[in-house]
Amino acid sequence: VDEENRHRLVQSKIVSRWEHMSIGPAFGRWQENVIEVREQEVKMRKASRRLLRYGLSVSWDTWRSLVDEENRHRLVQSKIVSRWEHMSIGPAFGRWQENVIEVREQEVKMRKASRRLLRYGLSVSWDTWRSLVDEENRH
Repeated sequence: VDEENRHRLVQSKIVSRWEHMSIGPAFGRWQENVIEVREQEVKMRKASRRLLRYGLSVSWDTWRSLVDEENRHRLVQSKIVSRWEHMSIGPAFGRWQENVIEVREQEVKMRKASRRLLRYGLSVSWDTWRSLVDEENRH
């Protein structure tokens, strides 16, 4: 009985090794794909942050330079001239606010797109690996 159990154990291990030899490469490719997709997602996040920072900094610098100029004028000019200056700064600030909102919306869209790409890449890899496993189980 012990000898028979030992033979079954050895046979089980041999069959398991054969299965791993045929399924292993597919699983390895799936793992590589997962790693690659995650690296791409990190790159996409970094790129979207750079775009966001650049977009905000340009708008902020534009708005800030207008504000600084307005403050210098305020020291020299009367209240009436100062009010005229405020009228010219208001639209610039409004445009800056619109740009901030737009850049934030773009960042959200970029995140969603990178998530979709990640899910698609994982799905394709998983389906390939799963079909190989099913095929091996049929034989």
